[in-house]
Amino acid sequence: MTTYPIPTQHERLRLEAELRVAQKGQHVLELKRDALIFDLLDLLGRYETHYADVSESFANAVTTRTRALEREGGIALRTAAWTRTTTPEVCFAELRIHGVEVPMILSRAIETPLDYRGYGVLGTSAAIDEVAETHERLLERVVPLAEMEGALKQLVDEIWLTNLRVNTIRHRLVPELDAQIRYVEAHLAERDHEERLRQFFFKRHAE
Repeated sequence: MTTYPIPTQHERLRLEAELRVAQKGQHVLELKRDALIFDLLDLLGRYETHYADVSESFANAVTTRTRALEREGGIALRTAAWTRTTTPEVCFAELRIHGVEVPMILSRAIETPLDYRGYGVLGTSAAIDEVAETHERLLERVVPLAEMEGALKQLVDEIWLTNLRVNTIRHRLVPELDAQIRYVEAHLAERDHEERLRQFFFKRHAE
């Protein structure tokens, strides 16, 4: 509901200044929203490409694991997994894109050389080595995919919020200020007209 101010010249100037600030703020928010949408589309394209790569890596990992289970059995696979000497590390940080905090995930020691996996090279079949390689490769690719998913979610949320602010300014604040300015101008014009009439009749009465 629009509240109407006291119709004074000072109030009109104040409302016009507030309207200019609102319109400038709307423009800045629109630029931010458009930039975020551009970043979102760019990231979405890279995400789709990487997702296809992860899907392929996942299929390869499942295939090699199934083959190794048939050849070596589950006990041999679990034993090889338990003897791993290195532990993958994942670090979380934040990166700013146009003022929006998006997650950044760093990984270390996921893909390891053959002699750092902990199990004996001579007593282990090539099938187990292949399982380790494909699963390490899969995990190495999953980490940046998770980072992209987190960034996409943050960007979508920020775009929605920014667009909500733009619409609030455009469809609520600006029309309210326009209505208030027109109200003040109409009353000032009416007052000016009444003052002119008063001076006219006063002048005629004086003559």
